[in-house]
Formats: sequence, C-alpha cells, structure tokens
Amino acid sequence: MNDYEMIEHAIRRTWNEKVSNRLMKIVSRGNMEQEDFGTLCICALRYCHGRKTYMPSMVQRIVRNHFNDLSDKDLRAILEDEEFQSHMELCGDDCDKFDWQRFYGDLRAYMEEK
Repeated sequence: MNDYEMIEHAIRRTWNEKVSNRLMKIVSRGNMEQEDFGTLCICALRYCHGRKTYMPSMVQRIVRNHFNDLSDKDLRAILEDEEFQSHMELCGDDCDKFDWQRFYGDLRAYMEEK
C-alpha cells in the first residue's frame, strides 16, 4: 500500500461517506494543496489513536516522512491531539504507547530544529 492508499483507508474509516468522498477527491487530484495534505494527516492520526492494528505505525511513518510538508499550524494541531489522547489514555496497548511517544518525540525534535 502506498502513502495515498494508506491515507485513503484511514479517511474512509474515520469520516462519513459524504466527507470521505470529498476528501478523496482532494487526494485523487494528484497535486494536493499543503493545507489539504495537513488535514488528511491529522485525520489519519486521529483515526489511529487507540487502534490495536498495524495502522498506527504505518500512518506514523507516513506522517514522520512528511513533517517538512506540513505547516506549523498542522504540526501544532498534531501535538495538541497528543495531549488530549494521552489525557484520555487513548494510545492503545503498551507497545502502541511506546510508538506514539517516539512519534511525538520525533515531532518535537523536528519542530525545535526548525
């Protein structure tokens, strides 16, 4: 599965049919706007929190590889989601918590370097 297929899968699982169809039209254009891509990454990460499947690590990898393509606003939104997810204890199993901690640590390090 390529990056766009992974994002599509997460979108279709997260949003109702009308919203997911609209988001997929954005993805299928091929020349996605930065704001649209950021929105899709945020949606995919939100879908993954608490999932006990392969999806969290795959979406984390995709987003990690595209930190430089996300706006500061998107990066801050992702960090704000981390605070909420941690507070609500929605990170999944212990092994998943480690992956999320590593992901958010990488994001903080990236933002400090900017």
